[in-house]
Amino acid sequence: MKILKRRFAGTNVRRALKSTSKRPNDRTIVEKNIEILIFLDYMSFLQRLAEKSNEKAKEEKEHTISQKHIDAVMKVLMLVD
Repeated sequence: MKILKRRFAGTNVRRALKSTSKRPNDRTIVEKNIEILIFLDYMSFLQRLAEKSNEKAKEEKEHTISQKHIDAVMKVLMLVD
């Protein structure tokens, strides 16, 4: 089993989340392992995108997922999320 290395610094993620606060004096509390949660959510989204794109390609009787399949699925996924 491979061990995944971090691709980004956790402090950068926390800083970006805090900077998106709507109020300038708002002290947003960010959990300690928030970067892991964001990464897992991202991976879950990519897996859903791949599965739905594969289904779309099979509906059109194609063996390869192309950009048009991904674009069609993205429209649906982004409306749902």
